[in-house]
Amino acid sequence: MKIQVASTLLLFFFMAGCVSIPREKIEIERYSIDPPETIVKSDTTFDLTLFVQPFQGDAENRGDRILFREDQHTLNYYYYHRWIVPPEKNLTDILATTLTKWKMFGGGVFEQETGIVPTHEIHGRLLDLHAENGRKDRSAILEIKLTVIRIHPETYLHTPIFQKIYLVAEPRPNTSVESYITAVNNAVEQWLLLVRYDLEALFLQEAQLFNELRGKKQNYSQQRMEGDLR
Repeated sequence: MKIQVASTLLLFFFMAGCVSIPREKIEIERYSIDPPETIVKSDTTFDLTLFVQPFQGDAENRGDRILFREDQHTLNYYYYHRWIVPPEKNLTDILATTLTKWKMFGGGVFEQETGIVPTHEIHGRLLDLHAENGRKDRSAILEIKLTVIRIHPETYLHTPIFQKIYLVAEPRPNTSVESYITAVNNAVEQWLLLVRYDLEALFLQEAQLFNELRGKKQNYSQQRMEGDLR
């Protein structure tokens, strides 16, 4: 009888919240994508201004999940390992910071509206970012599409002038999350080198074009002033 009463009281206190069962504390490890430690200044500075639009991400890559694939058909994610910020935002900041340190654009590189009309915009889309954990393929996969848009100095017409998909597969020694993060950082560095090569060639032509447009605008303004004086 006493045992029955004690069991009933214990059940009552448990339901009332007076008795709790200790649980193991679950900790989430968070990681970031880091910019290259060494950034070399560009040999050429263009009289242009660049606005870096926030990167977009495909549905699988949005949010803070770190994705991995063990076979061709299944994409999964780690529960106890997350990104500090969504990777598309992280990559936007890295590209803008790196472009600034390259000193390629004399008019500046911006991530936010400043009231200055830029000569160009760059748009990015994160198509893929995941860990390959297969038996034969252990790597970090990074795939980004970049689009460069010219903004006409008079009409403000937006014209796409460059678009390219960059795919980098960086090998890693094992399937640990730590090796994946290291491989992602290496992949980002390789991606930035490819971007730099393309942008230097592209904006060399764009700088010449904008110098011609500015020259025509200046001549037109001068001719108009001379006409008004007459």
